[in-house]
Amino acid sequence: MTIDSRSSGRSPMWRWFRWIVVTTGVVALWACTDHPLAPPAPNPQRTEKNVFQQAINRDVDIVFEIDNSISMAPEQANLVANFPTFINILKTLPGGLPNVHIAVITSDMGAGVFGGGVEGCGHPDNGNFIGQVRVATDPVCATARLNPGQHFIESLNGGSQNNFTGDITDVFRCIAQVGTSGCGFEDHLESVRAALGDSAGDPARGIAKTPVLSNNAGFLRTDAYLAVILITNEEECSTAPDNVLFNPDPASDATLGPLTARCFAHTDICDGQRMINYVLAGNAVGPFQNCVSDEATFNADRTQGAIPVQFYIDYLKKQKSDAGKILLSGIIAPTSPYSLVKVPDPQGQGQVIAQGNSCTGAAGVFGQPTPRLDMFFNAFSPQQVVRTSICDTSFAPAMQLIAERLSQLLGSSCIRGTVLATMGPMGSRPDCSVVDHATNAQGVVINTVLPSCVDNGSQPPCWNLAPGTGAQCPGQQIMQIMRPPNQPAPTELNTSVECSIAACAQGVHNPPNCP
Repeated sequence: MTIDSRSSGRSPMWRWFRWIVVTTGVVALWACTDHPLAPPAPNPQRTEKNVFQQAINRDVDIVFEIDNSISMAPEQANLVANFPTFINILKTLPGGLPNVHIAVITSDMGAGVFGGGVEGCGHPDNGNFIGQVRVATDPVCATARLNPGQHFIESLNGGSQNNFTGDITDVFRCIAQVGTSGCGFEDHLESVRAALGDSAGDPARGIAKTPVLSNNAGFLRTDAYLAVILITNEEECSTAPDNVLFNPDPASDATLGPLTARCFAHTDICDGQRMINYVLAGNAVGPFQNCVSDEATFNADRTQGAIPVQFYIDYLKKQKSDAGKILLSGIIAPTSPYSLVKVPDPQGQGQVIAQGNSCTGAAGVFGQPTPRLDMFFNAFSPQQVVRTSICDTSFAPAMQLIAERLSQLLGSSCIRGTVLATMGPMGSRPDCSVVDHATNAQGVVINTVLPSCVDNGSQPPCWNLAPGTGAQCPGQQIMQIMRPPNQPAPTELNTSVECSIAACAQGVHNPPNCP
């Protein structure tokens, strides 16, 4: 975490020592695990798997949760500069931009009972949507803004019905620069819960319900897809409002550790020991081999530990009757290395223990490992999660990956990459397998293999690959499903597609037709 503590008698925050590490980006693939298919004809390349909705639901609610602590200015600038990549991909879907709700929240939920004594933590956002310009200075923000009384972006009917003036990318740019004066103890998951509302909570463990905030009313739609995108460079430390972990009195350091270490020291367990034990020992140590979320301390004493990550996993999965309608993304730090380092004491009293960086980037950008978010994302299927590094020079690839995965959820029929050929009964054709999954009146899923239009002389139902256009799947291919005339697709119909894709040459990343 990063904080000032002028009101607590501490000097302004120093910059952490930064460790240089090598990170590897991994491109995640969409996979249909509910209905496994026989793979196409064997070849040494990889198989691209997609699920396309035939009766398309075009509603999607998107939450950007942005860390607004003191170290996040360059990362916020990176996000807003590359948001057009995200929105432009969604605009290429059939029918244009989906019916989107886009909200911005911050990580600022205060600092428990001591919030008023810690710089930046006395006036938390508490999950309220950010609908007004805070720090953006671009003149366009004078006109590109939400209409009066609106707190989130709404664009419907292919972008023709909006609750804002100006261009949607400008509106987002103006409200997503949320500033860096927020609390340095980042409650990422609790902020999401506060923003979306929670009618259940967990009374047995003293986790209160969170009614839908007046600013946020009308955002969540029952049948819409839900995307939650977290952007942070530091640990997740969602705690109860009555926690006492962030006491700014220097006398508390002896039992709680330095104030600047309170988050990770009381949320993580590494190599079998709570991090607070390492911190109080005062030694630089690591890298650790196994760091996980401390899921037990809160249950023993809610004022001394972070709310268990499992609570948030269960909470979010209950937001949709079909958990497959949730997409999660994290522009966060790599999970390793996780080490402790010594840094100058902000009070000028020698050195204190701090969390080492797991990545560094240009302009002072750094990231610190967050086992709690690692546990959170790992609880969802790979096709529901996109993770990239906060230290990336540009967030454009991240925005592209998130938008493409969201497009697949929404029924995009784009096939990315060079599809290999195979020999069918009528000669060469694309090496793909296509299966319809229809639900009958009894709720039973009926699976039907569709032939290639090349194989059956274009007798519907069958499938065909066509080149993308400037408006749909640019630079890619379109999976076209031919249906019998006057027979629309059933209401509950998904189609699984598997295609053999040419693999990238070793050491080559994202050249044309090589995802």
